[in-house]
Amino acid sequence: MWRRGKARARGRVSEELAAYLGGHYVEYLRDQDRPVPTWAWLNLLAHGTEAEIAAERALVGAHVEATRWRDARSYLAGEVLAILDADPVGLANVQESVLVPVELRFIEGGTTPGPSLADLVATVLAGLEAYRQVLKRR
Repeated sequence: MWRRGKARARGRVSEELAAYLGGHYVEYLRDQDRPVPTWAWLNLLAHGTEAEIAAERALVGAHVEATRWRDARSYLAGEVLAILDADPVGLANVQESVLVPVELRFIEGGTTPGPSLADLVATVLAGLEAYRQVLKRR
């Protein structure tokens, strides 16, 4: 009995980790009826594929369940995609240089009450602008 419970717990941790690393953490948390911390809204951008980010960008203002958080993520997806036109290294470099560090900084800050939507957007935009400046100097 104890071993089955431990195996189920490992399975849940594996599912959660896969959702996080796959860029689908918000959806995972919502499916589990768990609260979504602010930093999780960066997860798709920090870990998703270019196609997933482009699909998210296409949804700006058109979400079935429109929220300010979803619209902000869609807007930021567009900002990430705009950088890719000027970056020969591509999405992995933007994620590694900007998005994952911002995500981790927000995670380290805790989840409650968490930064505001404005803080999240401003921090990501500042990081992307700094990245653009580095690209211009190349």
